[in-house]
Amino acid sequence: MHSAWPYLLGDLPSPANPPSGCTFRTRCWKATQQCEREVPTLAEGMEKGHRASCFYADLLDPSTGALPIVPNVD
Repeated sequence: MHSAWPYLLGDLPSPANPPSGCTFRTRCWKATQQCEREVPTLAEGMEKGHRASCFYADLLDPSTGALPIVPNVD
């Protein structure tokens, strides 16, 4: 278990009116414009056998769960 992973703060989005793009983007501290426009696919994450629907899952530090600063590619 990774106790250092960031928590998702804020209210859950409405299932009747979900946000565009990634459904977690309104609660994610690293959301970018790409997250607003596109839905991430389920892909291999930071450790073998773990998968995530996040554009930046492969950038997570497996020892801390921390996401480095993501350059703005928009």
